[in-house]
Amino acid sequence: MASSRQIARLVITSGSISSGAVRTAMGRTQTPQGGLEILPDLLTLLAETTCVSSQHDDETVRRIANFLARLVLRYGTVRRAFDALASGRRRHALVSNERANAWAQILSVSPAAIEHTLARQSWLRIHLSKWATAYGPSLVQKLADFDAWFDGPLPGSDGEEDCPLLQQIARESDRSGSHAPEKPAEASAASEVEPDNEPVATDEMVVSDGGIAMTGDKVDDKPAEAGDAELIKRLLDEKRPGEWAAEWRLREHEQHAAERLMHDPEPLNRTLGALALRKLTLVDDLLGEIKGNDAERETRTGDRWYLKGNYDRAIDHYRAARRLNDDDIRRRNIALSLLHLEKGHRDDSTREALDLLTQTVSDQPAGSQSRACALVILGLAWVASPSRDRDHALHEALRCFEQASTIFNVTEEPDWWCETRLHLAHAWLDMPTGDRFQNVERAIGALRQTEKIWTRDNQPERWASIQNALGHAWERLPANDRGVTIERSIACFSAALSVRTKDDHPAHWARLQNNLGNTWIQLPSGDHRQNVERGIASHQAALEVWSKLGRRNEWAATQSNLGNAWALLPGQKQEREKNMRRAIACYRSALEVRTKGTHPSEWAATLNNLGTALLHLPVQGRGTQVKEAIECFEQ
Repeated sequence: MASSRQIARLVITSGSISSGAVRTAMGRTQTPQGGLEILPDLLTLLAETTCVSSQHDDETVRRIANFLARLVLRYGTVRRAFDALASGRRRHALVSNERANAWAQILSVSPAAIEHTLARQSWLRIHLSKWATAYGPSLVQKLADFDAWFDGPLPGSDGEEDCPLLQQIARESDRSGSHAPEKPAEASAASEVEPDNEPVATDEMVVSDGGIAMTGDKVDDKPAEAGDAELIKRLLDEKRPGEWAAEWRLREHEQHAAERLMHDPEPLNRTLGALALRKLTLVDDLLGEIKGNDAERETRTGDRWYLKGNYDRAIDHYRAARRLNDDDIRRRNIALSLLHLEKGHRDDSTREALDLLTQTVSDQPAGSQSRACALVILGLAWVASPSRDRDHALHEALRCFEQASTIFNVTEEPDWWCETRLHLAHAWLDMPTGDRFQNVERAIGALRQTEKIWTRDNQPERWASIQNALGHAWERLPANDRGVTIERSIACFSAALSVRTKDDHPAHWARLQNNLGNTWIQLPSGDHRQNVERGIASHQAALEVWSKLGRRNEWAATQSNLGNAWALLPGQKQEREKNMRRAIACYRSALEVRTKGTHPSEWAATLNNLGTALLHLPVQGRGTQVKEAIECFEQ
């Protein structure tokens, strides 16, 4: 098998494939092609390792390789092409978003970190090792020849007359005083031949003495004021854990501060402003200008990926920042990223977060805000804890939230005060022991307090979070009049959906649709069939979004819930059989994701539902069905 050094060299060279190399290999430039012989093989390798199916034919690989070559022509390098795929800006029916994301992660780290990063993607390391071994001893020389091609002869001269584009810019500059070039013809041509992709919105960058901005953006052109940088830095550093990357919105004074920072002469301050305004393309350019403060540069690079929702890449930069400056902010950044991770071993990530936060809490002064912030995140780590003693874990979470709530002042820290009570309510709702009615009542009380601060007018997205939590609370409240509590639950989820729209908040919208679907099928009043049909419609709407976003775990959970709804839908004999078979198909789909190794409790619950559904099929072929049902229950 290939050595770690060979694999790292293969990864580095693959990531260095540029639009210039592709165009030269296609004969579109006057540059010599010597050294590019391995380029088609590398593109084929990239295609094989990004294919949706592990069983792929030569035609499928060829189509993906051609698609990747077109992306490189558009974005300049393989690394940026995979960034576009991983972020969802570009899609192809044959390309796996998850595998593209793995490549994007590996290509973003330093050469020394490639082996460590590949350890989290064992499937890719195995494929690369087998490919390198099969390629044979000529691989090393061909990779070296490819790298040497970049340093080869450069045709032409530095004279402006050799570059028609520069002549065109000069002429237009003389006429209008503008230095903004027209859209290159190659980019226009590329957009016409990429039917598999969604259109990509591109802003034109304008560079001036005052900073960098995008055309079409309304930018406050006033100079930065004292305190602007500290305000925005605090916003970035004191991340609240409640879906911060997706929900965060600037208030008016914060918006103006961030816009003013865009014209600050200090690169770090401009970076802070660009992060706050979510101008992540600008951040990429500005980060390279930060000199003499490596810890801050690594932290802001981590923030850039955190805002994008790419927590794997964020955590690598946060770790690098902590090695340079170990403080509570860097530790909290690492812990939050660990808790957000969806890939890899979640149990290991949660345990690491617990250890890191416990140490952080003990290091902070009693009664300090830094201690309170760490306590809130520690409470969430306990909620996500893999401990088998769920009661103990949630009591530890409650203890953290309650301690933090005594430190935060509602007047000085309204957002943290509300955030803490929101998590406190969720913990009470999930508590498996004690008086169930009393637990839910405590949760509702905490949510009612929060609702007074986070109103629909001043904080609509966070108000929607409260409505979502209240929906769960009313659904779980033990009551004699079940119809009333379920109707209140439906009203809360529906209210949240009036804010969390499909276009602006697709993931939250889908989650609310799933919650609403579960509630509709429980409603005891009204037309039962109509209630269940509404539940089915909600789950189907959620599934469409999960599929587009590539959220496999949420997709599986909704498939299981949809199966429950189909199983409950009333009908005559033939219709009933059809509905049960639909339910069985949903459970089987969920089990493709919910495996015993990755999601043991969900796997067991889905198997139980599958077994029950099999027993409700007609008598014909019943022996086979009963046997399969028994196997489900035994597992």
